[in-house]
Amino acid sequence: MLSCGKVWLFENFSGDDFFSGKVKEIDLKHYSQKEGIGFLNNSEVYISDEKDKKTGGKLYQLDLKK
Repeated sequence: MLSCGKVWLFENFSGDDFFSGKVKEIDLKHYSQKEGIGFLNNSEVYISDEKDKKTGGKLYQLDLKK
């Protein structure tokens, strides 16, 4: 799950009960209007943010294992 400053990773859950498993919170230490997240593989994701007048419009890569 993605917010403007964090990613929550849900692992080892049963069925659709996401909170029955492990929840890992990753602080991105970057605040912008995040727009999308997609998996590159089992340990890396791409995150995009919205462009405003001065910043954004970028694509970031995040290693989930760190």
